[in-house]
Amino acid sequence: MNKNPFTTIKDCPLELLKAPSIKIQETGFKKVFFMNTASRCGFAKQEEVLCTQAHEYPEILFILQPSNQFLKQEPLTQEELCTIKQNQSNLFYLKKAHVKGEKASKLYKNLHNSFSKQLLLPLIPWNFTKIFIDFESCAWKRYLPYHSVAFTLHSIQKTTPPSKT
Repeated sequence: MNKNPFTTIKDCPLELLKAPSIKIQETGFKKVFFMNTASRCGFAKQEEVLCTQAHEYPEILFILQPSNQFLKQEPLTQEELCTIKQNQSNLFYLKKAHVKGEKASKLYKNLHNSFSKQLLLPLIPWNFTKIFIDFESCAWKRYLPYHSVAFTLHSIQKTTPPSKT
């Protein structure tokens, strides 16, 4: 029997950069925003924007995945990332990992297995690809790197119902 892709993702452990692993379902968040990052990518400013705006969206868990998979644009080591990156109450950094292919992290393999068949382009074509999942409504959407954080957050706010409490 096939598992619901949303359940599979919620059950997947998040390998946090500065804390013990945790599953999405253990966080209590029903809306999750994933973004793969790289400090030397031309889109790197998006990470800074997101980090300053995350607190304005307390109902969303933001998960940032550093990856060196595209043109080696994330040269920082785990130790260097730990000294620079700061988790917030609703923003977590994951340990540096691959986001596609056989070496992809378990989380990103689950994302690929759940959603790639519905897309023409690869799920993660480049750094700063964003994936938003609303577990309550079982809805998801991918935003490509050229979609700004402001556009993406506005789109999410416009198209998803408020969380049920």
